[in-house]
Amino acid sequence: MKTLFSLLILLCAMSSSAEEFSIFEYEFKWEIFNSDGVNAYVYKDESNTLIKIVDTSQYSNISISPSQAEQLSKELSKAKSYFEKQRFTEVDVHEDVEVGDIHVQYSTSVVYGFRVFVKKDRRSIMGTISFSLKQAIGLAKEISDSIEKAEFVDSKIKL
Repeated sequence: MKTLFSLLILLCAMSSSAEEFSIFEYEFKWEIFNSDGVNAYVYKDESNTLIKIVDTSQYSNISISPSQAEQLSKELSKAKSYFEKQRFTEVDVHEDVEVGDIHVQYSTSVVYGFRVFVKKDRRSIMGTISFSLKQAIGLAKEISDSIEKAEFVDSKIKL
C-alpha cells in the first residue's frame, strides 16, 4: 500500500512538472547538401516541412515544398546537357525554364562561365540562388528524394 501511495505521489509530481512546459514554436533543420556556400535543408517548423535552399554568398534562399524540390531535381539534372550545348559560345547566352512556379536559368557568360540560377518568382531580382555546374548536379541528386526525406522528418518529430 505504501508503494502504491508513493507511486501515486510520484506520478502526480511528474505530471504537474510536465504541464509547466509547452512547445508552441520550433524550428528544425537537417542539412542534406553543402557545397561552397550553397546549402539545402529539410526544414520543419510547427506548421510545415519544406526544402530550403540557401546561397550564403548572396544571402539568398528559397523555400519550396518537397514535391517542388523533386521537380526541381529533375530539371537540375539536365544542367550538364545545357552546359554542353552552351559550352563553346562566343557570346553570352541563356535559356529559361519554368518548373511550376520556380524559374531556372542556364547561363553562359564569356567572362563568368556557366552558371545555373534558380528563383521562385521570375520577375523578382531578390532570392536568386546561383549554382556552378558541379553544385547543380550535386543538389539535383540530394533533393531527388525530398518527399521521402520530409516524411522521415515528420515521422520523427511529432508534437
